[in-house]
Amino acid sequence: VVQVLAQGSSQHSKVAFTNLLKTKYNNDFGALKSAWGSVLPSGINSWETFQNNAVTINGSISTNVHADLSFLLKKFAEKYLTINRTAIKREGGESHLFTGVRFAGFFRAPQEVIDACAEICDIISINYYNYTTANERDDWNYLLRKDKPILITEFYFDAPSRGSAISDRTQTTTDQDQGDAFEAYARDMLSKPQIIGYSYHDVYDQPLLGSIWTENNLTGFVSETDRPYPKLVASAKD
Repeated sequence: VVQVLAQGSSQHSKVAFTNLLKTKYNNDFGALKSAWGSVLPSGINSWETFQNNAVTINGSISTNVHADLSFLLKKFAEKYLTINRTAIKREGGESHLFTGVRFAGFFRAPQEVIDACAEICDIISINYYNYTTANERDDWNYLLRKDKPILITEFYFDAPSRGSAISDRTQTTTDQDQGDAFEAYARDMLSKPQIIGYSYHDVYDQPLLGSIWTENNLTGFVSETDRPYPKLVASAKD
C-alpha cells in the first residue's frame, strides 16, 4: 500500500486508492488532510494532487493514517482475490475450490489479508514450518477464529545428520527424530478441526549441489538414489 501511494496516476492502483479514499471521506479532501496531518507532503492539497503525485509515508504514523492504510490493504486483497476466484470458478466450475494466496507463514500474513481470504476463499492456505501449531509467536487463534477450512500447504523436517550442507527452519538430529517430529506435528494439525489437510514439502531430498532455490536440505521421504527413510515413511503411514 505504501509503495502504491508513492506512485503517480500512471499506476492504476494509485487511482483506485484515491477513489476509495474519496468515497470514505465523502469527497472531502479537507477531512483527509485533517486526519493525515503532517504525513501529507507539502503541495498535496487536493484529490488531484494526491492522485498525481507521490505520497511518501515514512516513520511513525498516527492512528488515523494506520486505519486508512489498513482499509486500503483490505480492499486491495479483496480485489485481487475476487479476480482470481472469479477466473477459477469460471474455468473450473464451483467444484474447483479456491485456496487463496498460500501465505508464507504468519510473518507474511497481514490480518487484513487473512480477513479478505476468510470472506472470499473456500480454503485458507498457509505454509507453516514449525514443530507445533501452538507457537506463541504466531497468532493461530486469530486464524482459527475465522472458522474457515485451513490447509497447511508446506512444511518439512530436515535431518542434517545425513550430510546436508544447508540446514534451516525445522531441524531435527537423526532419522528417528525426523520421523518423530513429523508424527507429532501431523497429530497436532489433525487435532484442530479447522485444519482439513497438510502437504509435506518434498518426496525426494533436494539435490546435494543445490536446487533452483539454492537449497540442498535432506527433507524427503526418499533419497536422491531412491532409498526411503523408514522412520519418516512409517510415521506418515501411521
